[in-house]
Order: sequence, then C-alpha cells, then structure tokens
Amino acid sequence: MPEKLIKAKEEYNKNPIKFSAEECDSYRQMIEIFDGKRKAPKSEKLSQMSATEKRDGAKLGRDLVAFCDKADESNYLNIVRNSHDREMRTCKVSSQTFKQSFQPAPQFSGEMPVWIAKSAPDGECGIVQLSRFESEKFNKSTYLYWKYIARKAVTNPNGTTSFGIACKGFDENEYVYDWREKEHQLGCDYIKFTVF
Repeated sequence: MPEKLIKAKEEYNKNPIKFSAEECDSYRQMIEIFDGKRKAPKSEKLSQMSATEKRDGAKLGRDLVAFCDKADESNYLNIVRNSHDREMRTCKVSSQTFKQSFQPAPQFSGEMPVWIAKSAPDGECGIVQLSRFESEKFNKSTYLYWKYIARKAVTNPNGTTSFGIACKGFDENEYVYDWREKEHQLGCDYIKFTVF
C-alpha cells in the first residue's frame, strides 16, 4: 500500500484533481440514499446490495464529499486508501485455456503412474513447465483418481519480457488441483471475474 500511496501522492501533486459541483452534489445524494434520508432512483438495485456493499458505498461517498469540501492531498489519499481496502477484500476469479502434452514419468511406471509435462524453456524468461498428473487409488477402488499439480520454473530470472516485466517476478509456486471435494475459506467481501 505505501507504494500505491506514494504514486497517488505524486500524481495528485503533478495534476491536482477537483470535482465539479454536479459530481459533488451526486456524492452528497449518494450518502443520503445510503443513510436512508433519500429514496434511491433505482430502489431495486439498492435492495439487492449486501450490508457490506452499502457500508463500503457510504464510506466511499463520505470520503468523496470530504474531498469536495476540501480538495487537498490528505482527503485525496483517503479516497485511494478506501479503494485499496476494497481491492484487498476482493477475490479475482479467472480462467484460461492452454494446451500441454504429457508423457509417463519413467521412474513412476509402476501401479500408480505419474505423467509429466513435455516442456522446453520458452520465451524471454525461459519458462519450463513442471506440471504433472499423479494417480492414486481410493478405498480399495479399481479406478485410478488423478490430481493435477501445476508448476513452472523460470530459467532466466535476470531477463525481462517484451512488455518490460521482470522474469524474477513470475510465480513459481506449486498448485494442486485435487479430485477430492474441498472447501476454501477465502475471506472475500467481493468476487470479481476477470481475464487476469
């Protein structure tokens, strides 16, 4: 967060922002709606909002009105903090399609086979796919159950991509996609569907 605040501070000092009278009026009306002092133009939308969304909306409205009343760096940074706080309570969900080829791992050619990704270093970062499928039997079943373990390694950590992204920042953690049912406590107030 400090990095985000420093950047916002620099941007504000370079090009101070000021809201129009119409914008400030709409922010004041927004607070009155959240406080129940004014009827919402689309009351069905407001009734569908969760208590958390209403609380966050009211807080953002108050920060915006405070900036309208006194357009200074401190009030601007409060808006940035508010936005960052909500972002930190938002889980992003995305899906990507990709193709991988696998081959049996020679050392695991017994009863419980393992298949490993066929991969060679790729791109400016020399990324090697280390993903694999591992099998197991469950409750004396004759069927094999599979889990997919996703992992990649960066072989050129000192490189950069054509977009200027440092290779050393790429995720090399291992992620297990198991066939067993699992519940995950995420602690999200919001879920955002995104391509990234």
